[in-house]
Amino acid sequence: MTDRPNPVFQTIGEVLLIGTMATYNSQAEASQGIPKQWRSFLVNHPALGSSSNLYGASPCTGDGKIHYLTGVAHESPENVADGESLTLEAGEYAVVRVDETALLRDA
Repeated sequence: MTDRPNPVFQTIGEVLLIGTMATYNSQAEASQGIPKQWRSFLVNHPALGSSSNLYGASPCTGDGKIHYLTGVAHESPENVADGESLTLEAGEYAVVRVDETALLRDA
């Protein structure tokens, strides 16, 4: 079993993300679906390599569901991802760093 990295709290500036949003009805559904969501995102965007700034973000909503975006920081025109956008406002976030994008495919 692979050790999972622990989150650290970091203060970041505003970041515009672009990618694929999925909605899950429960934590169990999200735990099953998010790894598949990452695999699909990476397969659909093969030009995104290990040097890309990949982000997974779960915005707060009032519907009681878990919304999760797999995406990249929309920093420059060479980002090849398309899809929905989400702006992370400047603030403090729990950040889990994954240095091996292959780990996002396995799960």
